[in-house]
Amino acid sequence: MGTPIDCVKIADEILGRIKDDLKDWPDDLKIPTLAIITVGNDPASRIYVNNKAKVASELGIGVVHRHFPENTDVDDVVNYINQLNNDDDIHGIMVQLPLPVDFEGIEQMIAPDKDVDGLTEGSPWMPCTVKAILNVLDNLETPEGEHYSLAGKHVVIANRSNLIGRPLVNPLLDRDLTVTVVHSRTPYPDSYLRDADIIISATGKPCQWLDSMLNPSRPPILIDVGCFKWAINSYVGDFNKGAQEMSYMYTPVPNGIGKVTVACLMDNLMMCYNNVM
Repeated sequence: MGTPIDCVKIADEILGRIKDDLKDWPDDLKIPTLAIITVGNDPASRIYVNNKAKVASELGIGVVHRHFPENTDVDDVVNYINQLNNDDDIHGIMVQLPLPVDFEGIEQMIAPDKDVDGLTEGSPWMPCTVKAILNVLDNLETPEGEHYSLAGKHVVIANRSNLIGRPLVNPLLDRDLTVTVVHSRTPYPDSYLRDADIIISATGKPCQWLDSMLNPSRPPILIDVGCFKWAINSYVGDFNKGAQEMSYMYTPVPNGIGKVTVACLMDNLMMCYNNVM
């Protein structure tokens, strides 16, 4: 039976450090402020934005949220991003993904030093989901409470995007892991999963990986980036329940990687603030 990884604890440790930094914030200093832009009516985006705003409020971080309808002219959103780029009261900017087709790539208009998501070309910050995954891996403990050593392990990444898969490769190599990337054109991807010590999946497909695809004699650690509403108050990730049960350890859904990603977003905002002030 797989052991759930306590991602809430990891997120709380990151947020706790930020809260300590902001606790005695001088009155004469501007508070770190995050601008969030949404376009269209994706229901999941509303949930994500509300969650980020709630966490920011609990920390004492300012939030400015601007929503644009899907039929908005692209230039209107670009002009607003440019205003934020030049606004000294705004320290971090993010565009909530996914975007309507006409607006895809618009996040590249964010000034790199205010790109709190770490997605623009030339951004000095690590993408938040990548940072969250690395935080979880670096803090892994065995079910017996001992540090889990990453060196020499084989990790399979099921994602080759510029947002997650590609930026993960070098940091994992730096941790002495052997890295394999599988994607939509990889034949028989489960053959790689059966040889993995760690599987990081961000395919965007609910329950894509089944327990039958894993090696029961070599239970892997499952890092699940997916989160999909399955039924009322029920969520699933990229791995089915059977895969979780067969694993050595796994990140739960919800309260898993997403929780740590929001904490890393706030951490990136603090770095943006320190960089521009």
